[in-house]
Amino acid sequence: MRKFLVGDIHGYPNIVSSSNWIEASTLTEDDLVIFLGDFGLYYSNPPDKEEKYWLNWLASKPYQVAFVDGNHENFNIIEALPIEEKWGGLVNVDHRADGSIYRLRRGEVYNFDPDKKETFFVMGGALSIDKHMRTEGFSWWAGEQHSALEESNALDHLDAVNWKVDYVLTHTCPDSVIYGFLDNPNDEKFNDPVSRFLEFIDNRLEYKKWFFGHFHNDRITEQYGSFYQCHMRKITEV
Repeated sequence: MRKFLVGDIHGYPNIVSSSNWIEASTLTEDDLVIFLGDFGLYYSNPPDKEEKYWLNWLASKPYQVAFVDGNHENFNIIEALPIEEKWGGLVNVDHRADGSIYRLRRGEVYNFDPDKKETFFVMGGALSIDKHMRTEGFSWWAGEQHSALEESNALDHLDAVNWKVDYVLTHTCPDSVIYGFLDNPNDEKFNDPVSRFLEFIDNRLEYKKWFFGHFHNDRITEQYGSFYQCHMRKITEV
């Protein structure tokens, strides 16, 4: 099984088209592509023509498709999707005519490839610093930040694996790491409760690498003995 990570697409997944990504034509139903938040294809309610097109386009791919939720999503739609068990955890799933799209739920620990027995901790969400310019229920949804139940779910699952996983997949990153991924160090993204919760997790969790999106750049930093990678246009195999 091959696993690839993709950054924010904001409703336009053509980054994974075979014309833009040479690996795409080599993948099979055993492989998996994961978008790291701001998926943006569950936004309009009801879905508009363009969203329907791209959702069907992705679902029809020969590989499996999953996403971590970001802050620019319609959580009313996402949370209404059926919940199933997959990869050792719970997912929301959108079964379409030619395939399915999976939302990786917050606080879950997944094993995508049983042969490798690698574990992935997932925690979506982030603060929208422009929410004062948006309309609740139309272009902004309170579900962008994790609930107390989702926080508890995360801690319970990490307790169950003794606070040790192979990889972490999120939308934003721990608070102390943000500086290395911002061109403007005074950015309001420092005031994100999600990042503060991830900081708490980072201080306790043992892992190999941490992957995320959100900051619209492709950068890698290593600090405090940990590896962090932000995704925008770069597609990473893990």
